[in-house]
Amino acid sequence: MENCDLVVTSDTSIAHLAGALGRPVFVALKRVPDWRWLLDRDDSPWYPGMRIFRQPAINDWESVFENIAAAVEARAKAKAGAPGRGLPIHAPVAIPASIGELIDMITILEIKENRVADAEKRGHIRHELSL
Repeated sequence: MENCDLVVTSDTSIAHLAGALGRPVFVALKRVPDWRWLLDRDDSPWYPGMRIFRQPAINDWESVFENIAAAVEARAKAKAGAPGRGLPIHAPVAIPASIGELIDMITILEIKENRVADAEKRGHIRHELSL
């Protein structure tokens, strides 16, 4: 999920996991869902990155998935027009390390930047720091 731009699911356990991870998620729900999903809203008070697509009538899944498809298309178009390689400005940074490891890496690179004499190596260090 950390590597996905968007999670689309009808499985509420997947939706909860994506929401808890802070990933953008679209969830398809039946007309009258489990009480945790509340009623008459298309968002979740617990997961700010979640959008809920509900059946407008019992067994009407076709319109649910048509709405999801339209929202995915709109999101893709918006992403393509956003600054910085198509990523939205508010996109979370996903790295394969903990925050502590990231701070350690940055600190080590900053120390190296001040101590390395070779200009080419300093350029590589500065590039890594910019990432």
